[in-house]
Amino acid sequence: MALLLKNGAIFLHIPKTGGSWVTRVLERLDLIETSFGHEHADFDRSFWHTRFHHEGKALRQILRRAVGSRRAPYIPPDCFKFCFVREPLAWYESWWRFMQGLDWKSWGDERDPYKWHPNSMLNGLGSPDFNTFMHNVNRMRPGYVSEMYGWFVRPGLGFVGKTECLQQDLMKAFLLMKLNVDVDKILSVARVNESLSHIPKPEWDPAVRKETLRLEYAGYVRFGYPVEEAQLGMG
Repeated sequence: MALLLKNGAIFLHIPKTGGSWVTRVLERLDLIETSFGHEHADFDRSFWHTRFHHEGKALRQILRRAVGSRRAPYIPPDCFKFCFVREPLAWYESWWRFMQGLDWKSWGDERDPYKWHPNSMLNGLGSPDFNTFMHNVNRMRPGYVSEMYGWFVRPGLGFVGKTECLQQDLMKAFLLMKLNVDVDKILSVARVNESLSHIPKPEWDPAVRKETLRLEYAGYVRFGYPVEEAQLGMG
């Protein structure tokens, strides 16, 4: 779900990009006003109800139910919004390890607006073998990570940080918001929701890796990740 901060800014949480840690920091700094929308709601699903803010109470109640929100706060369209992304191949590795620990549970229903979840598109594609999982994704949902990022990173977003430099980029977001924060409190917050240590990092089949890089090329370019290997895979 999205977080409304006390300064009017919005944090959008993309799964497996360090958002749980960011949320913990925002809580520690007492910056959160409220949450709204359902779990991991993307840009449109977080903000679409605000278009009807001035309409009748009954309509607002219907919309609140649709997004699973306790209340539907009015969000000014020009408020500062930020999120984080992760290198696409590393995202897949993290997701596979995370789901191995959960025995490949399902996440929501991509066709049901009441149960929508960004990772529901991967339901049924899992496998204890990482390369089988990636083959399934590349066949059934090619370029999934780049596509998913696009649901969150829309025009009007003020800042996109990277998981690879999470602390530094969160500080950049605070600077853009002109917030004075306690740096020591940020540094003291431990990482959360990390993959289980007994689940090893997967090893890529070279052909599967090359194909995945080709399919995720747009995400590498858009978010400034090195694209040399992806370029080699374009063929």
